[in-house]
Amino acid sequence: MKPAVALGAHLKVTYDKETDILWMRIPGQEIQVSREVAAPLVIDFDSEEEGCGVVGVELHRASEYLAPMLESLKAEVG
Repeated sequence: MKPAVALGAHLKVTYDKETDILWMRIPGQEIQVSREVAAPLVIDFDSEEEGCGVVGVELHRASEYLAPMLESLKAEVG
């Protein structure tokens, strides 16, 4: 079984305000299949085979989920 994340791999995080999607991906890894595991969470895999690796995560409607957390952090810091 191969590791889910190679040692030394970096995670790239991007956000598209227009679509309100937050992506977390391992750069250089090709996405072969995406599966919605629970709305609004989509997991991207490098293969359809059993034991395949996770290469990305998509959070749809990200602002809806992240805004309360960010506000909470601001209150703690401020």
